Parts: sequence; structure tokens; C-alpha cells
Amino acid sequence: MRLGLITAILSVLCACAAPSANKTANTKPAVTKTTAVQPSKSAAQIAAETDYMIQLQDMLSKTLNGTSFTMKRDGSTVTLTLSGSAAFSKNSYNILPEGAADLKKIAPVLRYYDKTQINVVGHTAKESGVKDATNKLLSRKRAEKTASVLTSAGIKPERFWINAKGSDNPVATNDTPAGRERNNRMEIVLTPALR
Repeated sequence: MRLGLITAILSVLCACAAPSANKTANTKPAVTKTTAVQPSKSAAQIAAETDYMIQLQDMLSKTLNGTSFTMKRDGSTVTLTLSGSAAFSKNSYNILPEGAADLKKIAPVLRYYDKTQINVVGHTAKESGVKDATNKLLSRKRAEKTASVLTSAGIKPERFWINAKGSDNPVATNDTPAGRERNNRMEIVLTPALR
């Protein structure tokens, strides 16, 4: 009988000492931080994007004859630059008929190559007596007007980003009229949005 009692006591003690399968250990759970990691592109994806943008560039180069646009491609990015004086009245965001016509001329190509994101970047020249805030506002209004002309030509608004640089990114000196003319510009930066 004693042996039975001792065995029962040992069974109870063992049961108390052993962790239960239904209880969690008395430790804090590990905290894992999840950060948004951009998946890296495969070589095939990069090649597909570059090929797509080369085709876009070829089509645009046939379309740009007779316009005020210049174009350059860097990898899978194509940038169209339109002189501010060709598109807008001085110190204004009212688009000139010539500027609107140039934009409408490229619209069919941008509609066809619909797997591109369109970043419209407004730039102004640094003029003496003009505040930076005024330049930023003018460049934003010009970028919005540019996007508006393209959306009215059938390009979906969700493809656009608007960026206002003001006089922050000159490409020439602001000390000469020719330099200010180069700085006063609109850039349409096209990047692939293939899925």
C-alpha cells in the first residue's frame, strides 16, 4: 500500500513538474519586424523592361520630328524635355498652342505604350527677385497643366506623378538668358510599369 501511495505521489509530482502540452513556456515570444522589401528584379525582368523602353523610344523618335521636345534614354528610363518657353508664356502656367500641339502629338504613343508610368517634372529658372516658393508653385502648376493636356488626349490619370522642382535642379547657369532658357523646362520621365 505504501508503495502504491509513493507511486501516486511521484506521479502527481512528475505531472506538476513537466510542462503541459496546453501551456506555453514562460518566455516572451520572439518579436519579428517585417519591413517592406522591394523584390529585386530578375535579369529577365530587366531585359524585358529595357526592350519595352527601346521600342517606346523608337516610336517616339519618329513622332518627335517637328516638335520642341528633346529625348534621352538611360537604361529603362526615357526622358522627354520640353523647353518652358516653347510650352508656356513667361512667368505663367498658361500653355501656348504650340506646347499643347507638341504634347498632343506624343499622346497616341503614350496611350499605346500604356505600361509606363509618367512623371511630369516642372523646372523653372532662378530669376532675381523671384522667391523659391513662387518658382515651386509655378513649376507645379505647369506640370499639372502638362498632365491635364495629356489626360484630355486619352491617357489615364492614374499613370501620372506630378513633381515640382522649381529652380532646384538647373542644367545651366542662371546668369545668362540662354542658361535660364535651358533651366526653364518641363520633363516627362517615362519608366516601365510592366507586370
